[in-house]
Amino acid sequence: MTKLCVSCGRKLEDDARFCSDCGQRIPEEKSPPASDSSRVSSEQQDWVKFLGPGSAYYLEQFKRFQVGENDRFALTWNWYPFLLGWLWFLYRKMYLYAAVFAVGPFLSMYVLGWGIEPLLVWGMAAGGLSNYLYYGHVKRSLEALRDHGGALEQVLADVGGVQPYVWWLGVGMVIMFLWAIINPPQEEHPPPNQPAVLEGDYKT
Repeated sequence: MTKLCVSCGRKLEDDARFCSDCGQRIPEEKSPPASDSSRVSSEQQDWVKFLGPGSAYYLEQFKRFQVGENDRFALTWNWYPFLLGWLWFLYRKMYLYAAVFAVGPFLSMYVLGWGIEPLLVWGMAAGGLSNYLYYGHVKRSLEALRDHGGALEQVLADVGGVQPYVWWLGVGMVIMFLWAIINPPQEEHPPPNQPAVLEGDYKT
């Protein structure tokens, strides 16, 4: 492929540095900087390292919340928060949301006296909102880490990732629940009333 002299328009070879007709210096063509692509790749790797297990699934879900450089809310569904509730948020190190979804159902039951309905309502809220809440949590955490500076790679797994012990906590809670059902506390019955002793029954 040939190129043209910017001064006289003569056709030049690709490797020509000067025009053979007018002597005009040919400006070097600058290739697009690779920093943008490398930066995007680096950010993608940061997200993957922060998310830990299941990163492919969550990155696919997070695309629904991104419109260009802006974010938007979109309703998605995740069965794990629906079934596990606050334990899932604790597993993903979302401690504030874990507290909200742990206290919320029981507080609703205490204040409103619904019965079991609050558990279903809060479960559906967790299943429908969890991916969006997690997206915001990851994005804010990564931005805070980048602003803080330092070796980002060393803290990604500590701040992000998951809490494996949560599954054992869940198993323990299930075992305790089943044990309480199988072995309910026994009610203490007072001893039957003793018959009254008549005066004639005393031996003299």
